Amino acid sequence: MKITDIRIRQFLGLESLDLHLQAPINVIIGENEAGKSSVRDAIQWCLTGQARGLKTQQEQAALIRDGGKAAEVSLTFADGQTGTRRKTPKSPSIFSGPEDSGPTIWPGILCDSFTFLDWPEAQRRELLFQVIPGLNPAAAEIAKRLFVLCDKKDSVPFRKLTLDLGEIAATKGFKAAETEAITKRREAKRLRDGFQVEEPADRATIGETEYILPDISEAEVQEGLVKLRAERDKLLTKRGKVEGEIEKLPKLESELAAMEENLPEPPDPEEIEKLDNALKVNRPILERLIAANQALETGKADQVWPAMCPVFSGARLACPKAGAVAVPGTPSPNPAKVEKLKADLKEQQEEVATLETELKAAQDRQLDFNLFQAAHEALSAKVEKSKSQKASSEATAALDHSIASLDARLARGQDLLYAVSDFWRRKAEAEKAQEKIGQVEAEVTLYDTLAKALAPDGLPSRLIAEALGSVNDLLDVASVHLFPGRSLALTEGLDIELSGCPFATLSKSAKFRVGVAFQYSLAKLAGARLLLIDEADLLDPSNRTALIDFLLEIQPDFDTLIIFATSQEAKPSPIPEIQIWWLESGRIRPVETDDAACDQAAG
Repeated sequence: MKITDIRIRQFLGLESLDLHLQAPINVIIGENEAGKSSVRDAIQWCLTGQARGLKTQQEQAALIRDGGKAAEVSLTFADGQTGTRRKTPKSPSIFSGPEDSGPTIWPGILCDSFTFLDWPEAQRRELLFQVIPGLNPAAAEIAKRLFVLCDKKDSVPFRKLTLDLGEIAATKGFKAAETEAITKRREAKRLRDGFQVEEPADRATIGETEYILPDISEAEVQEGLVKLRAERDKLLTKRGKVEGEIEKLPKLESELAAMEENLPEPPDPEEIEKLDNALKVNRPILERLIAANQALETGKADQVWPAMCPVFSGARLACPKAGAVAVPGTPSPNPAKVEKLKADLKEQQEEVATLETELKAAQDRQLDFNLFQAAHEALSAKVEKSKSQKASSEATAALDHSIASLDARLARGQDLLYAVSDFWRRKAEAEKAQEKIGQVEAEVTLYDTLAKALAPDGLPSRLIAEALGSVNDLLDVASVHLFPGRSLALTEGLDIELSGCPFATLSKSAKFRVGVAFQYSLAKLAGARLLLIDEADLLDPSNRTALIDFLLEIQPDFDTLIIFATSQEAKPSPIPEIQIWWLESGRIRPVETDDAACDQAAG
């Protein structure tokens, strides 16, 4: 970036200043309060929008010269383009013109030799990550290094986590990635602390018995309860039957009373005996009469021809002699006696039939009476049994006692089942919570490891340590001129040492030269071709000569070099690459070898 012209209007103490740069190295000299810092700040403000630590719109209003309406600085570059920044009291600064690729590092390494040295370690580290080659690895490379640092087995969640953090580190910086890991670690800790692990009591007292719950199987308790319920159901069924019989007593008593109200007359045993004896007498008489009748009936009746022919019976032919006598009969020898015997036989038959009917009726009455009496006795027995059960409650009392005992055992069993079930449920919950705590604890450890890996003294330090060679090589180039015979280096801890001496122990002149060396090294790494070096008057004559020699050597690497120094006089430079400028009361002129030329330039 070669600046050819600088135009400053109403900026700080400068009302109007124009500077046309022709030499590559320009040294601006003036007394105190001549405006050298204003020129430096104007260039810095135009390029970066920052000056003197003023950042907000209201703060930067102080950059406008008292009485001025707007501060304006323009820089014209070798390609003819002009960049202009303008600020009014009520509007923010506005820049028009070409943008440069490295504005974020210019405020520290281009305009002030002490700025980088005064920065805190974290800010130095952030700057180094922007300018040192190799310190801006891709997300995949960062993830790979995190994986190695964490020494974890490969897994999809862990691989995604390292890639996510690598992406943040690659795009937003390691500080943002570290913050993300710390946030996740904090969330994991809160989650871990939120888990409550309560081991359940392993003993329970039910009734008067103490049980050791881990030794009891829930299935065994359930099986025992099933058996107890089955036994209880049997007793309930049995008690139901007993109670049912007792409940039937009123009905049985009513039936017995009704039966007793309709008691039948018992039969006369003598009547049956008489009838039986009479039959015993009359039946032989009947048999004798039958035999006598059979003996007297020797005669036979006439036999006649049948209606159908007996010869051709199968042909169903009518007999021509049908009804005619075929064989004549024979008459009885004593018809009168026969008739008498038949009459006696009939009478005897009727007598026997009457006796049999009467006997049968008497026997039926006896049977009915016997059946009634048996039913009565059975019903009476049922009534007596029910009365006995009702009168004595021993049967139901025993059943009730057994049922009550089973109910108590069932209640204890149910309580035991609940205690066992609750124990194993709580045990499972505790184991699950403990397992979850272990997982979350592993996450806390992992995030802690990642946060430490992403911290400044972790992976960033490793990357810096690996890439510091390029910085120290450039510092060696500067040391040859600025610290002959000594070695300037940036350590892995970002400490600055000059031949083993810490930076804090150095003189102000040495610190200034260290700052110039770092300005050169970082600007070179960043590709910036502009360098502003202020307060060069801190150096003694020999060190000023060393600085000039150093600037002459590095001049080909830069387009514009501007050095500011406080002095009461200025002499022209005998070196063509160096232009000396005198700044006084806000006006600037080149210091020429010819005084007349100087007067003309001043006029």
